[in-house]
Amino acid sequence: MKFLVIAAAAALAAPAMAGVGSSASLTGLRFDLVDLDTGDSVAPGISFTGVSHVQALLTRHYCTSTSPNCENDYADFNGLSSVAMQNDDPNGIPKTAFAMASQAGLFAGGTFGSTDSGGARTNSDEYRAYARFQGRPGMPLFQLTAHTGVRITAQYTLDAWVDPWRNPPREFRRQEDSKAGFFFDSKFMEGDPIRHEITAFSDWISPPNYQHETGQISVLLRNDKDHMATIWGKWGAVAGGTLPSIPEPSTYALMLAGLGVLGVAAKRRRS
Repeated sequence: MKFLVIAAAAALAAPAMAGVGSSASLTGLRFDLVDLDTGDSVAPGISFTGVSHVQALLTRHYCTSTSPNCENDYADFNGLSSVAMQNDDPNGIPKTAFAMASQAGLFAGGTFGSTDSGGARTNSDEYRAYARFQGRPGMPLFQLTAHTGVRITAQYTLDAWVDPWRNPPREFRRQEDSKAGFFFDSKFMEGDPIRHEITAFSDWISPPNYQHETGQISVLLRNDKDHMATIWGKWGAVAGGTLPSIPEPSTYALMLAGLGVLGVAAKRRRS
């Protein structure tokens, strides 16, 4: 499993064919306790009660319990959760999505390739992947002693690229894009929730686009109460990408119906 993730990450760094790809990571994680009231004689303490959750999706942007194009994995805070999906369709278009989470770091990414000959695409040519820490039913993310904070620091690395399909049929002449980002969301955070993302996009008449960003992130979760408190929230890394596709017949029907309504309205205005 680890080999699959590493191999996919290497493919992202040097795309060899048209398509989209992205990866997001939070590494070098540190969890440092902060004494918010040095005069209360309470020693700072923490219990890690949450879980890591990773998910990978291919050819769709939602996941159900029966979907063959979606994989999930969970682990406790001290464990490792990982998923890796790969699917080459009959036209030879490679699709990957992968994610991994542990105390050492979070990683999510994927690729969706295309060829100059194209192939019959549907309305679901996309990938999504995320790796995050979160609470679980009945259990919070952390438990902190009175007047204690935990500062989470990490190095983030975000990459997104698009190498567009050249001279496609008219129905495929739309934008291709990929995204990579990270988020921190908890009402116990000092400051506002964080959601940061980079996007690469291009189309059939534009050059390839590659975006890269790296930096440090630091977040403080606080328990300002006089007793032990449960800290809820979630944070992690996300990646995704989309290729242009032919709308399904139902989509065309909705478009035609909308044009019909607009035509009727315009005719009434003229009369």
